[in-house]
Amino acid sequence: MQHYRVKDWGEFQHYKDRSPPWIRLHKKLLDNFRFHSLPDASRALAPMLWLLASENQDLNSGVIAGSDEEIAFRLRRTVEEFRTAIKPLIEKGFIEVMHNASNLLAERKQNATPETETETKAETENGDDDSGAGVKTRFERVYDYGCAVFPQLATQSTSAIHQWLDGGADIDLDIIPEIKRLHEKGIQPRGWGLFTQDIANAKLRRNTPLPKGELKNDRPATKHGNFAAQDYRAGTDGFIVA
Repeated sequence: MQHYRVKDWGEFQHYKDRSPPWIRLHKKLLDNFRFHSLPDASRALAPMLWLLASENQDLNSGVIAGSDEEIAFRLRRTVEEFRTAIKPLIEKGFIEVMHNASNLLAERKQNATPETETETKAETENGDDDSGAGVKTRFERVYDYGCAVFPQLATQSTSAIHQWLDGGADIDLDIIPEIKRLHEKGIQPRGWGLFTQDIANAKLRRNTPLPKGELKNDRPATKHGNFAAQDYRAGTDGFIVA
C-alpha cells in the first residue's frame, strides 16, 4: 500500500517530542515560486496534508497515514478531487509517494549523514540541490544560490530577482558572479535590492561592443622594407616560396 510523505517535513514541525496542537508555516512560502505556480486546489490541499502528517505517531516521518479514500473523507472531498489536487504537489516535489517501508528507511539513513559531511556537500553544490523537485526555474536558481550564501535573504522580498530576470540579466554571467563577488568581499545585504546596480553594470559591460579598430597600412619602413615585409620574410625563412 502506498503512502504520502511531506518533503522537508522538519520545516513544518514545532514540537519534536509530542503530537503538536499546531504546525508552523514559514513566511518564505509567500515567495516560493513553485508553490504559487500550483493550481488553487493544490495550494489549498497542501496545508491540510501538513496537518494530517503531524498526526503520525512517528513525529519525524512526515508520513500521511491512510488510503486515498480515507484521506479524501477526512478532508471532505471526493477521491477524484483529492487525486487531482495532490498530483501537482507530487510533481513539484512537495509530496513524495512512499510505495513501501524501504523508502522511508532509506530516507532516514540519508538524514543520519554526519553534519560535517552534509555541510561540505551543501557548500560544494552552492545550495543548488533540490532533489525531487525536478528542474529548477530561473527564479529558483537565483533564489536558492543567494540564500545559500546569504541566509538572511530567505525572508526578504524577491521583487528584485524578477526585475533582473525580466531585464535580461544572465544568471551565470551577471547575477551569480555579482552575488558571489559581494559575498567574497564580506558584504552582508539586508535585501536582494543591494545587488541590482552591480548586476546592471555587469550586464551593461557584457553587452557593450568593443570599439572598432582602424586598419592602417602606414607602419614605418626601414632600410629592410616595411614591417609587413619583414614579418613575411621572417615567417618564410627556410622555406622555398614560389
